[in-house]
Amino acid sequence: LGPAPAPRPPAPPRPPAPPPQADQARASADRTRALALEVRDDGAVEADLWRGEGEQLQHTSTMAAARAVADPLTGEPAQTGDDAADALAGVVAAMAAGSATGTGEALAAHAIGVVLVPPAAEGLDSARTELVARLDATPGLARVTEHPSGVIWRVATDGRDSAAQAIARLTLVDHEGTVLGPLPADPVGASATIPSGPAGRTLVLAERTDPDWHATIDGVALAPTASDWRQAFVVPPGSGELRLTHAPPLRLPWLIAQVVVIGAVALLAIPIRRRREVE
Repeated sequence: LGPAPAPRPPAPPRPPAPPPQADQARASADRTRALALEVRDDGAVEADLWRGEGEQLQHTSTMAAARAVADPLTGEPAQTGDDAADALAGVVAAMAAGSATGTGEALAAHAIGVVLVPPAAEGLDSARTELVARLDATPGLARVTEHPSGVIWRVATDGRDSAAQAIARLTLVDHEGTVLGPLPADPVGASATIPSGPAGRTLVLAERTDPDWHATIDGVALAPTASDWRQAFVVPPGSGELRLTHAPPLRLPWLIAQVVVIGAVALLAIPIRRRREVE
């Protein structure tokens, strides 16, 4: 008999399933997101921004959801050098320390409509309880329920202290920064009707600035701009049909190359009849 097989390492814990509120939010025309906050062994708070069914579908491209780690003892965020991640780290650190102000607008900038604290890992129940208490006392958050996925809050938009004006992945903003209203969006791009209005409006997308974002109204390209770390476009006076796309420069050549390769494989698969030699 040979040596006994080595014991298998324990399976990694499965990420928590998103609560129904998060599923409904991400499937809505506003495409809002969920923010999951977990206490780590060292007492820090880790934040994951979910735009799909939990962390396993978290985007990792240049449009990625921000991941931040905050120190609840100092209230200082961990700096990453990424403006979007640093902005989220700042609000997470303030929430974890119980000193957050302007929470609604800060979370709305990331299109966050739901905040979740999943069940604690073994030995971290006390730290989780403290975090939940601080979030309960955070202006701009309203507890909804406790679900098997964890404790759930919604980001308020009802005019209370620190509430958000509106929460959506795509919004239309006037020259003073007032949100005129949300616009429907798809998981990546968007097609929507821009209502009639004056000059000075801005289309704000809750995604990092990226030259591969393009927007047109009735086929006319909009001038890109920025709203802090977010991608934005200058909206001309009037109304029209908006089309928003994300098109990396190598996408078209890559698609053409794929078509060429598939065509070549198809040709090679066709049997060729050999001509008889004439004697």
